[in-house]
Amino acid sequence: MAEAFPEEFLEFCALFNRGVYFEAHEVLEDLWRTDRQDFYKGLIQQAVGLLHLENGNLVGARHLFETSGELLKPYLPTHRGLDLARLRHETCCIVQRLPDARRISLEEVAQLGLPRVQLHLSNDAEGAMLRSAAPRGTFDEPAGS
Repeated sequence: MAEAFPEEFLEFCALFNRGVYFEAHEVLEDLWRTDRQDFYKGLIQQAVGLLHLENGNLVGARHLFETSGELLKPYLPTHRGLDLARLRHETCCIVQRLPDARRISLEEVAQLGLPRVQLHLSNDAEGAMLRSAAPRGTFDEPAGS
């Protein structure tokens, strides 16, 4: 039997992969308030780290990527159908490309040409996401498409 995935987790994944990090973190924070797993907290911090990065706050982004990595470490390589090893690798690659600065402008962020981090789900998790109330047809579409 396939694993059951909480609706909030599935919606988080859909929003995250659209690059809608603030909304993604809000959705998962609702679940985390009732189920205080470090897994959820680590994903929330990952989303907020990417939000900080988008806004040029490199200190905040680095800090949250580091704490997120520590929180997610016990769940490696995969948990709840999510490829955490790949997520960690993609995040580390981004951190290595960041300039040695506390803050940069939005224009400078865009000029970095960083790849967008994506959550990679197992077929069971992706199928559950598609069947859920999460936004349909938007799982791998960039924000603004």
